[in-house]
Amino acid sequence: MVGIDRYHSTLWLRLATTTESAAALIGAFVWLFAGCLTSPYGQLDPLVVSLWLDKVQETISLATMLRLGPEEVLGFYGFPLIALGVAAVALIRSNPSDRFRWVVGIAPLTALFAISVWEIRGTAGAAMVAAPMFAAGAAIAWPSLAIGRNLVLLAFVVSPAAFTVLGPAIEPLIDLIFEQQKMYFTSLPKPQDVRACRTSLP
Repeated sequence: MVGIDRYHSTLWLRLATTTESAAALIGAFVWLFAGCLTSPYGQLDPLVVSLWLDKVQETISLATMLRLGPEEVLGFYGFPLIALGVAAVALIRSNPSDRFRWVVGIAPLTALFAISVWEIRGTAGAAMVAAPMFAAGAAIAWPSLAIGRNLVLLAFVVSPAAFTVLGPAIEPLIDLIFEQQKMYFTSLPKPQDVRACRTSLP
């Protein structure tokens, strides 16, 4: 789409190529991976979900993360969110002929960030997509930062590693904003309790 838009940029051509690409991708996905459209945990035993899946960090949501460990939120969500903001600024400041490319890049990053709000495991993909977009966006939004080591220094300051260190450092301040709840792991049930749970399930 970006290649076509570069050589012949019109609104109707953009809409046509976007619609055709979306239809082809969605059709191929439904044909090849129809099972992925169902709930990812729909076939799991509710007992497994309650005793194990709900306690795995990778499957918790942003809302749960804010309750259980708000000091870790910056390390997971800070960099993708900043990259989205920088990309939006670059979209506004870039030439009209280049804006469509930013839209194509912002769309998947927004989708990955939305997934990470539902499940924290989505932050890994969001961070990988955010890294090149942040570098390119910062160079367009603030050209002076693209000279020498300034861009590298800026990328380090807003990196997930820096936010991971910053979160625990400002934990006393975070505790004033968010009321943390400890996460207790349920002990293994007795065999008779498991049978009782199974018989009560629909």
